[in-house]
Amino acid sequence: MGLYVQGGKKVGGMYMADGRGNATKVGGMYYADGKGNATKIFQNYVPAGTVLWSGHAIFCSDNSDPIMGSNEVMQSVLKLPKYFKNLKGIKLTFGLGMIVKTYDVGSVYLFSSGEVDTNDIEEADGTSVSYPSSVKVTREQLMSGNATVFKSNYIHFHPSDTGGSDAVEKYDLEMYTDKTNGLVLAQQGQSLTNFLGMVVSNNYYSGKNDYYYAYPVLTKIESI
Repeated sequence: MGLYVQGGKKVGGMYMADGRGNATKVGGMYYADGKGNATKIFQNYVPAGTVLWSGHAIFCSDNSDPIMGSNEVMQSVLKLPKYFKNLKGIKLTFGLGMIVKTYDVGSVYLFSSGEVDTNDIEEADGTSVSYPSSVKVTREQLMSGNATVFKSNYIHFHPSDTGGSDAVEKYDLEMYTDKTNGLVLAQQGQSLTNFLGMVVSNNYYSGKNDYYYAYPVLTKIESI
């Protein structure tokens, strides 16, 4: 029992004949155009809600960036277990952002958005950053090599989200892909090999090299 092609060879799955005694295995559904060609009309995509990655990741490849003091840094391309061509798209989920506070004297402190250190306010002082908690990226965007995840106007930084000499600089968060299954998240103007995940820079003490930097934290990627 089963399906056979010329020569008595047993096959499984679906095949199409090419008119020359050959049979080619195909997946999905096709239609014939009347000229001997078959065009695919249905694709078996990865089921929606499939978790493709989970964890805590801040993207940065620059060793001089102060975020390198965190053990959550993703320093290379994140490879998904499924190819973009087999996805309708992905949903990115973000957690609490990471704040880096630097002082002119060289001190660097890292803390979660909104965190307060009651023992030493100079370290974690309640400064916070917010941005969309989840974003969807389509298959077409993944395979294009570049897509905007969220614009800078969706980023809110407190308490210094004001104008003046210590104005907050914000950056769009972009996705850069290898068009196959690898990606990084970084500010605009970056690439797959050189990337900074920082989305906020704030010189909070005018005249000194005292800065706040803020980074989104990716926690999950799932299919849509």
